[in-house]
Amino acid sequence: MNIINIKDIILVNWNANGLKSKRSTLVEFLSRHKIDIASITETHLKDSETFKIPGYEIYRNDRKHTHSSGGVAILIKKNLKHNPIILPPTIQMEAVAINLVTDKHDLRVISSYNPPNKKIQNSDLPKLFNNTPTILLGDLNSKNTIWGCKKTNPNGHKLYEYTSDLNILVSPPPGPTFYRTGATPDILDIMLISNFPTNLYHKVLNELDSDHVPVLTSLKIQAEANPPIQKLINRPIKWEIFKENIDKILKPCRKYTNTNDINSSIIHLTESIKSAIDLALAPPKNKKPHMNSTPIPSHIQNIIKEKHKARRIWQKHRSPAVKKRLNQLTRRVKWELDNLRYNSYKEYVSNINPNDSSLWIATKRITKQRETIPSLKNGLAKYETNTEKCEIFAQHFESCFTTDENHTNQIEVVNHEQSNPDDQPLVNPINPCTPNEIHQIINKLANKKSPGHDLITNKILKNLTSKSLSYIASLMNSTMRLGYFPDTWKIAIIIPIHKPGKQKSSPKSYRPISLLPTLSKLLERILLYRIKPFLKIIPLHQFGFKSFHSTTHQLQRISEIIVNGYENKKFTTTAFLDISQAFDKVWHHGLISKIKTLKLPTYLNNTLLSFITNRNFHVRIGTDISQIHRAKAGVPQGSVLGPSLFNIYCHDIPTPQHCQLAMFADDTAIITQNQDLESSIRDLQSSLDELSLWFSKWKLTLNPTKSEAKIFTLRKYINPTLLQINNQAINWNSKDDSVKYLGLHLDEKLNWKIHINKKLNQGYTRLRILYPLLNHSSTLQMKCSLLLYTAIIRPLVTYACPVWAAASKTKIKKLQTLQNKFLRIALKAPWFMRNKQLHNDTGLPQLNTWITQQFKKFHENLHKVDGARHYKIGKRSANLRLKPRLPQDILLEPIDNTSTSDSDLDS
Repeated sequence: MNIINIKDIILVNWNANGLKSKRSTLVEFLSRHKIDIASITETHLKDSETFKIPGYEIYRNDRKHTHSSGGVAILIKKNLKHNPIILPPTIQMEAVAINLVTDKHDLRVISSYNPPNKKIQNSDLPKLFNNTPTILLGDLNSKNTIWGCKKTNPNGHKLYEYTSDLNILVSPPPGPTFYRTGATPDILDIMLISNFPTNLYHKVLNELDSDHVPVLTSLKIQAEANPPIQKLINRPIKWEIFKENIDKILKPCRKYTNTNDINSSIIHLTESIKSAIDLALAPPKNKKPHMNSTPIPSHIQNIIKEKHKARRIWQKHRSPAVKKRLNQLTRRVKWELDNLRYNSYKEYVSNINPNDSSLWIATKRITKQRETIPSLKNGLAKYETNTEKCEIFAQHFESCFTTDENHTNQIEVVNHEQSNPDDQPLVNPINPCTPNEIHQIINKLANKKSPGHDLITNKILKNLTSKSLSYIASLMNSTMRLGYFPDTWKIAIIIPIHKPGKQKSSPKSYRPISLLPTLSKLLERILLYRIKPFLKIIPLHQFGFKSFHSTTHQLQRISEIIVNGYENKKFTTTAFLDISQAFDKVWHHGLISKIKTLKLPTYLNNTLLSFITNRNFHVRIGTDISQIHRAKAGVPQGSVLGPSLFNIYCHDIPTPQHCQLAMFADDTAIITQNQDLESSIRDLQSSLDELSLWFSKWKLTLNPTKSEAKIFTLRKYINPTLLQINNQAINWNSKDDSVKYLGLHLDEKLNWKIHINKKLNQGYTRLRILYPLLNHSSTLQMKCSLLLYTAIIRPLVTYACPVWAAASKTKIKKLQTLQNKFLRIALKAPWFMRNKQLHNDTGLPQLNTWITQQFKKFHENLHKVDGARHYKIGKRSANLRLKPRLPQDILLEPIDNTSTSDSDLDS
């Protein structure tokens, strides 16, 4: 147990009467009094509003109302081990709760508010209290002379009865907490205690800006700290010392004759690296207390003290003149604190350097703010602690990593395919790897990739010595020779990632990302290099995870098919299929049978089979980790071999007659064309039926509710026949709407209006998110501003621009307007400066020019793409009937047919 806080736990109970405008004074208050937990009532926050305090987690229960009112929140220091609690719904009381882990027992802390015009309901308090040690802080608008109020009101009488019956102690502050002009000061902010025998001390402070004053409470308990995330390198390191020690510690290479030798060698290698790291780390230094906010200058501290003094005088004498002075000082303190924060941030922004990581660290703070996983629900069960969440996620993912093994016919087919002597792997000696090959692979690895369970990072691998590389080469060659992928390298750490738009409290709303040991990925890359020559069986319509292929190439192919349909007066009917959990549901038995058809050398075949089978995983949230679980299906997302294995698994997907197939990984589109709409739909339905049988055979599930169908045509039509997948209808996408495939919105006539408008909205949204860095008064260097635009905003709004580069000038102009607005912000340009001058000063090309350049670059490199050569992507159209629509027919120079032959065009 990691115990912190030798001092008491400090809590504050405060009715803010509107929190948003009082953030600056609250931050100063929390810092000065070293508050651990704050209970705040009447926050007046809305669900859509973001409110953050540096160094604190905030848990809120906002009132669902058209205007700002009510609401409760708990702020707790991030380094205190805790978890949010799902409370039963109450009738009148607003409440939010956390569970604090202490040295003796868990403590439930509740922040609660009961509106003044509402009676306390009989059922509310019993819902909030159970056998767990609990303290409730808040404003219940309950007065009773028993706990020092001037009078007793109905709620106070009820509360006394309830607390007496439930054996709950009412612990009031020593003096009034509510001061309002024209009203008698009284006690409203109280604490209720249940099953918690401890000494506590209340103190009323004449501070903060509300008609309530805060109550400070000291609890004589010690809280458990959140342990730090494990890292091998948590201090400065001297790499030369590391290299000296790794050579001393690491034993000489030897021949490994069995899997036990390999496992022992991996343990020795891992421990040697860790020991060498420990010896090379700088001695630990005494940590200075972390400052979550800018230090307050003495002149502001003096104004704050003066304000507190004025408040004490006003509360005692109620003088209008003192009240006026208090209001002036309150506004002055707020202005000074806001100005201090603003100037501090300006200085921070001005020191951001475009040549180091500071720009991206600042950007990440804004765009990728960390979100905690809330309490989870699975049926009636609730999971509140990280340990419980890890386990329910592990159980959920384990159920995802399975297939139905009861299909006897399928297993018989696969067994027959495996027993076919023509498909048996060739018996060849291994193609050994060398230390130089390993060195080259390591040098191409990204430095900041997260490590697996062994904590060895790519940065560490890049500092290994020649002796270490020789050791690893010997180890890798032995694994291939024995056809054994080490078990310890098949243990993944899974991080649950929330799917946007999904309910956060459901485990099904998260997708798994696997963190694997870096040495495991190193072996995977060695294997992939040796497998690539055998991957020619991957069909040409599969553009995913193939060299030089991108989503843009597949989208260009589809758009050319559709435009060709326009030219020939055809209906282009398409079905965009959604495969449920495609990577997680890959059937291992079936994948093994398909690997055998590659006729790999024996060592590769056996090592791949070892890689696929007997894989295990943990789920990690923060520093908590689940028990080990088995993955009985799927290819690990985050692995090097996973994408290629998925392509192998889908290599024999049928291409039905009268249809064209387009795939990028698991994103599948079926396209049929005919001058008669119903004939085209019949062909598409026939193709769907044939593909559905294949997916069923190989235990992949099509999701009809997420699959879409679209008709592309310039002709009129009414009431097309509905398509079906497994007897479930798919509705046609409406004429005025678009269908999204690989991030591109395809409309019926391919005029790109919907896609460009959606990208514009995303671009303006991203610009608003980056407002703290990009605004007219920002001190960010112009180079940094331009870098943010060219790296974040422009790629977002011009995604797949070679496909829609020939969109109308009015649509491109909308995107240019976004770029103009950005340049005015970056240059702090006055209104009269011309847009042309903005582009000249920054060297940024006009957007239409840049898009044309991107298209021409894309077109010039098509010869490198196997799929593009096969499908003749980018070929100019001949004898056009309609106005040109494809970029190559509009943006490229006309072809001189007198000097260029057809064979030259096709080459």
